[in-house]
Amino acid sequence: MFGWLTNKYVSIFSVEHNNHRLVVLYSGICPVLRNDMLRRNGKMDHGGKIGILGMIMKASHI
Repeated sequence: MFGWLTNKYVSIFSVEHNNHRLVVLYSGICPVLRNDMLRRNGKMDHGGKIGILGMIMKASHI
C-alpha cells in the first residue's frame, strides 16, 4: 500500500519474520511483491502513533 502518512508518502506492508507478522513503513515507493525475500534495516517503534496496534519497523533501507 502506498499513501500519505505523517506528512510524507510512505509504502506500508507486512512481512513474516520468525512466524510473526511485522508491519513495515518505508519513506517513498517500495515495490514489494508477495513472497519476496527482503533484507531491511531500520528502527522499531510503537504503531499507536499511526493507529496500528503493536510494534512497527520504520525502514531506512530495503
